[in-house]
Amino acid sequence: MKNNDRRSRRIALVADAVLNPRGNQPDLMDLLVEYGWGIVALPPESLGRAAIARWMAGVADQVAEFQRHGMTVVALLDGDESEVIGALERAVMIAPQAAVPTLVVPAPSSDQVANFLRCHEIPDALP
Repeated sequence: MKNNDRRSRRIALVADAVLNPRGNQPDLMDLLVEYGWGIVALPPESLGRAAIARWMAGVADQVAEFQRHGMTVVALLDGDESEVIGALERAVMIAPQAAVPTLVVPAPSSDQVANFLRCHEIPDALP
């Protein structure tokens, strides 16, 4: 990890619908980068339950490792992606240390996401 890389201490698990906004939903990628968050993409609903479960098991392992190294991890989920939300909840139950603060909304606004991220920042001064 580079000491000057602000993202190295903050990771956002981001739903596919948030990464790839539909219609007039805001593109939040620039906001995540602006606030210094790294991104772990979550699977699209279209993959199906079995593939999503496998993907989320890997995400839970990553989250546990990030947290073991003192990183802040949050999740930005789309309320319409119920299979992904359920898979994340199940994966976290298997690895309870991987619990993460979560914002679930059907169409997140930039202001909602910015406020959520600010509430979960860690100081840049941490080693």
